Amino acid sequence: MGERQVALDNINPMVTWGQILIGLSMFFGVDTRFSLFWAGVMMFLFYLAQFPPEYDLFFDYYRGYIIVYMALAAIGAGRVAGLGALIERMRLVRRFSWLKVFLG
Repeated sequence: MGERQVALDNINPMVTWGQILIGLSMFFGVDTRFSLFWAGVMMFLFYLAQFPPEYDLFFDYYRGYIIVYMALAAIGAGRVAGLGALIERMRLVRRFSWLKVFLG
């Protein structure tokens, strides 16, 4: 895909905006589980794009980031030090408890 200019013209803005939105979400601690999941997916796609790894077949920094993102999503990092804890106290979120899955 990286050899076709049409693909690059479409993929590059999506990657840029995805990284900006994921970074803002992690910085403010809002919707972190959802964002960290997509950050892990993005890192996995980056890993597939350069497969096989250049240096270490068993562990490279893409896999390291995937592990870190999934671990942060599992512990609900936004609830610890972010706006996610404040949002979870809102009446709407307490009324629809399924929203807590995304807002951690």
